[in-house]
Amino acid sequence: MKPVLTSAAFAALVCLTTPVMAADKAYTSAYGDFLVGRLAAAQGDTETAARALMAAADADPANAALRERAFLAAVLSGDMSFARSHIPTNGGRLSRTVAAQVQAIALIREGKGKAAAAIIEASQKAGAGDRATLLLKPLSYAAARQWDNAIDPTLESQLSAGTTPNRDRLVLFLQAANQARLLEMKGRHAEAEAIFKVICQPGPASVLFGPYYGAFLEGRGRKDEARKLYTDILGVSEDRLVRQRLEGLDAKDYRKPKSPDVRLILADSLFLSGTLYASEQQSEMALATLRLAQYAAPETAAATPTLDRTRLLAGQVLMRMKDMQAAQTEWASIEPDSPFYREAQVRAAWSLKEAGDLDGAEALFTELSTADPKDIGLTVERARLLWQKDDTAGALKLIEAYQAAYGDADFGWETWFTVAVLYQASGDWDKAKAAAQKGLTLQPDSSELLNLLGYGLIERKENVTEGMTMIRKALEKTPRSGAIMDSLGWGYYQQGQYVEALEWIEKAIAAEPADPEITDHLGDVYHKLGRTIEARYQWARVLTLEADDKQKAAVQAKLDTVTVPEAKAVAEAETAPTAKPKIPVKTPAKTRK
Repeated sequence: MKPVLTSAAFAALVCLTTPVMAADKAYTSAYGDFLVGRLAAAQGDTETAARALMAAADADPANAALRERAFLAAVLSGDMSFARSHIPTNGGRLSRTVAAQVQAIALIREGKGKAAAAIIEASQKAGAGDRATLLLKPLSYAAARQWDNAIDPTLESQLSAGTTPNRDRLVLFLQAANQARLLEMKGRHAEAEAIFKVICQPGPASVLFGPYYGAFLEGRGRKDEARKLYTDILGVSEDRLVRQRLEGLDAKDYRKPKSPDVRLILADSLFLSGTLYASEQQSEMALATLRLAQYAAPETAAATPTLDRTRLLAGQVLMRMKDMQAAQTEWASIEPDSPFYREAQVRAAWSLKEAGDLDGAEALFTELSTADPKDIGLTVERARLLWQKDDTAGALKLIEAYQAAYGDADFGWETWFTVAVLYQASGDWDKAKAAAQKGLTLQPDSSELLNLLGYGLIERKENVTEGMTMIRKALEKTPRSGAIMDSLGWGYYQQGQYVEALEWIEKAIAAEPADPEITDHLGDVYHKLGRTIEARYQWARVLTLEADDKQKAAVQAKLDTVTVPEAKAVAEAETAPTAKPKIPVKTPAKTRK
């Protein structure tokens, strides 16, 4: 969990900034707020940082650098009212570019498209060439009803040429999608469809822009074509809005979607631009662009899905920026009737889990699972939470109750992996093995399942040769996994090949130096090689790591038995239960055995 700005921290800052003379009051107040803002920003608290920096800027209006910081902080927090009233006058290129975008969107909201277009033109002449500026330019002309400037007659030929670099081509496709929708607004349907057909060819682009074409087809009364398009999109990627449109085609209260307006087109395109920034790991640019999308969206019911989709992604970006509180606020703003509500709640629960609030996460997942008891994913998440809380029996009870009620036809390989881990932890190896084998029928190359099953066969000396084959296959798929390296080393250990075992387990400990089970195994190998001092050192290290009680007891028994002067056999300790596997937060990719 991120650090919090405590009262002690505030007190320290106040002491640092207490004025010595009355004349210094304004300066020290501004400086104090500035320090609070810097501290909050360092802790990932964008909201507190923004409030403090904005207060500092108001207290010291002549400070241009502070004004610029406060402006950018306001944009990231979504306070466009403050941002617009504190436009930096001599800021850097980034702040000048974003300032022009904020001003232009504000003017479009006020119906002053001509003034918005002038600002974007000036920004572009000053060197702004980012995605948001390129997307804003024709839309600001459209808002000004200057259609000759808004519509680029060369755009279709640029699309057909296909000579632009991939990154520029993405921007070109965004511009093309906007132009097709503007042409639809103007009633120039043939021209709009010509562009839609180019950008909605089967492939990734159809997932992004196909929904706009589908709405266009519906608007023309061509429901069957829209249905096929939506079905094709869902065959590539699940999209809640597309699913909703597809299911709504046959509803009794079906209504054609309305033609888009400039602000909705702008909000949609800024959202997609923010998505690209997020995929490029440019978190601050992604968040700023998503805030602009929220600001641009019209206050209409038609814009609600766009807003909710933007809030969902903004929450994800804020989590990447380590601001869980702001992320939770974004997700909480999505209403229960939204198609994005469930996903927002799931992400909120995941974030609580990652922050260590297992009870809060469990409450959210339980609420969601109660509302949708047939969703195996929600049941598995609840089971994983109980596992993390050391309630293996409770986790298995949930899974078994689901199987009794609904069967296991919906189980994917990850679910079977979770089931295998739980049965292994409960001591029922036969059921664990059966679950792992079922998972492998669905995903034969799963390194997680191969490692779990292979290690189990090796550890129990049930079939060491087969287990080693599985482990080698798993290592081919995930060559940097310390857990799998350790499994291979342990296979050599069980066969008495201690030199080979040492090679792999030392590689494993280099990859995962704080893993208690690998550390324990390293001690065992050192012991077999007669390196007793090193063995005792590794076993002692296990007691300082996050090992469970059984593993600590087994290690302590080794330390009590094996002394430096007289090394004795530790067969009992070597056959002690191993550490329980770890179930990951979202996928089993990082799981130990």
